[in-house]
Amino acid sequence: MLIRDEILLRIKLCPGIGLRGEQLTLAWLQTAESATFSNWDLVLEHIIKILQAARLKSERFQTAFFATKTIKEWEEQRLQGWISILSPKYPAQLREIYQPPIILFLSREARFIEESSVSRDCWRKKLFKLCGRCNEKNTGSACY
Repeated sequence: MLIRDEILLRIKLCPGIGLRGEQLTLAWLQTAESATFSNWDLVLEHIIKILQAARLKSERFQTAFFATKTIKEWEEQRLQGWISILSPKYPAQLREIYQPPIILFLSREARFIEESSVSRDCWRKKLFKLCGRCNEKNTGSACY
């Protein structure tokens, strides 16, 4: 039996699904019965149906889903630090934004996510520090 969090991780690692496809797949995962997750072929079949119903392209995603590179990366990432949006550890404030990321990849410095009482300012400062897009002169407002 496949676990919903691990399905989301694999989806996130596959190119070609896009944010809308991720969100539609997440909605399906949240409502589908767990019997649907018995093997990867059935999962892919359901995701392709969802993408086609939404008139989204699925060819690139379908090819990447079983690609050796994707499977290898998924197996490596499963052992690393990450949190899916379905996890109770996922930050509540982040869950409330428009199209929140389905997976958060954690660095060693990001252990603060596991703390339940992180203030909004603390989040902003630590994410600003970790995002990699900002330089030292930014105040954090240009970050994401």
